[in-house]
Amino acid sequence: MPGGCLSYPPTLSPKVLTPLLRDRMGYQGVIISDDLDMKAVADHFPTAEMVRLGLLAGVDHFLCCRDLNRAREAVEAVHRLASSDSAMAARVRQSAERVRALKRKFLGTYAPPDAREAMAILRAPAHEKLVEQIRALVPRV
Repeated sequence: MPGGCLSYPPTLSPKVLTPLLRDRMGYQGVIISDDLDMKAVADHFPTAEMVRLGLLAGVDHFLCCRDLNRAREAVEAVHRLASSDSAMAARVRQSAERVRALKRKFLGTYAPPDAREAMAILRAPAHEKLVEQIRALVPRV
């Protein structure tokens, strides 16, 4: 680990999330990362490496709470990893299914509005700018 530390933080540790939380404790829900903007990780790992380590450790959903560029880098990293490695693609699909199950549990059949509907709802210029920034993050599939 960069900086001379001997171990990874729990969110990035292959020894904590899957073997301890999932296997030993039986937790099968969504695992959400710490904020990737936190200095404890951001100062020691590039975003793509945090995402790679997090996925391997068992993270299903990554938080990027302040830095839009870091959020973009994280999304791109997930796509690159899933595109280049079939095992990682399977891991990403597994996470996506957990997140979908969580959404179904709390939202039922509710589907959030698409970007055009959201812009009609959120007419404030700041909201419209945010929608455009989010749209730029979401790859066209």
